[in-house]
Amino acid sequence: MILMQKRLYRSRDNRVIAGVCGGLADYFGLDPTLVRVGMAALVVFDGMGLVAYIAMALIVPKESMRVASPTQVVEANIEELADTAEAFGERMEQALTSTTRPSHAPRAVLGAAIVVLGAFLLLRNFNLLWWIDPRWLWPGVLIMGGLAVIAHDLRRKL
Repeated sequence: MILMQKRLYRSRDNRVIAGVCGGLADYFGLDPTLVRVGMAALVVFDGMGLVAYIAMALIVPKESMRVASPTQVVEANIEELADTAEAFGERMEQALTSTTRPSHAPRAVLGAAIVVLGAFLLLRNFNLLWWIDPRWLWPGVLIMGGLAVIAHDLRRKL
């Protein structure tokens, strides 16, 4: 009797970023939303969720790559992640500089702020920002954000 081995793949169809959570959900027979919530919790509370997600995005093959060497999988995954990051950067730039769709700019700024906050919290978890005291950071961030809004408003009026 031949046993079929169950394999973990990144999902092509059920994906938000790289298909990691969709692939895990398929593999374990879970709701992908629950896996995403769990991964988000690991990112926020532990910081290792981001490391695990990036590692899985690099190592776990896409569903379409069923017969590939590990080196080919990692190379293809790096190329795909680079393309995804580039497309995301272009969309962010377009949203921030677009005058035809002003409703997207606040969402893009909010998204960028969330990413920066997440990166800060992750680096704090790894004790890489030991020299930054959060009691002084948040007022500084608010002041800088307010100055950026004022400067943007002044440029628009000139």
